[in-house]
Amino acid sequence: MSAFGFVRMLARPLLLLLPSAWVEGLKRDLAARIEPNREILAARYLRGEGIEIGARCHPLRVPPGARVRYVDNLTPEEMKRDYAAALEGTPVQPDVIDDAQRLAKFEDGSLDFIIANHVLEHLEDPIGALKHFFRVLRPEGILFLSIPDKERTFDRERAATTLEHLVRDHLEGPEGSRREHYEESEGSRREHYEESVRFTPGRRTEAQIRGVAERWMSEGRSIHFHCWRQWDMFALFAHLRNEENVPCVVEAFQRHHRECLFVLRKAGPEKSSGGISELEETFCKKG
Repeated sequence: MSAFGFVRMLARPLLLLLPSAWVEGLKRDLAARIEPNREILAARYLRGEGIEIGARCHPLRVPPGARVRYVDNLTPEEMKRDYAAALEGTPVQPDVIDDAQRLAKFEDGSLDFIIANHVLEHLEDPIGALKHFFRVLRPEGILFLSIPDKERTFDRERAATTLEHLVRDHLEGPEGSRREHYEESEGSRREHYEESVRFTPGRRTEAQIRGVAERWMSEGRSIHFHCWRQWDMFALFAHLRNEENVPCVVEAFQRHHRECLFVLRKAGPEKSSGGISELEETFCKKG
């Protein structure tokens, strides 16, 4: 175990002894560390009309040249009812209530940018969601995407979600939409919940883990269905481009504190095949 890991192990139980106001202060400090990096990239890439999905209490500050609408699957009242303990402040008022995995209320090629910070890991079909993100983007539009860094969060003990797993979820449907795959798909969904419970802080027996997972499933609880390292995401983007015909190119990448930030561009008509960016090529060679 590294020295940092040892200190972190000692610090965790101490946090439980701190006054809640102190803990909230630490959370705000963490947010302050993350936001500047997001805002620098936002100022560089975001222009025109766009949306932010799942902003809740932490909307991204966009530059003057960008106009953003907020999209969520819940109203603020529903957020407070279902996730009161997890909310850190007052959630923004959604302009559009929609499912992030489909964005059914948005027409093809209608947006200049999409912001999705810490959203993708909560979706049962990330490949399907990303395909819809790029569907609604105009040519040269920007997807501003961040995910928790698996190796630096509570997901660190979990196995990274494989590309094969994501493809299976996309083809078979997480809800078992194909009758012949219903039991296998539902079993996969249950495994996601049990894994999330297992690596949530606190000791539980296997029977308790199954019980909590069943309750969370019945409540439709939003969990980390997936977790990734940065190179897993580059593999996912390559799959989108090469196998799903999604014309996406990674323009920027940052690994900062506890998250990985990606800026992807939808290739224009003259680059309909997508291609690979210099950044991706360099990253793949290093990997």
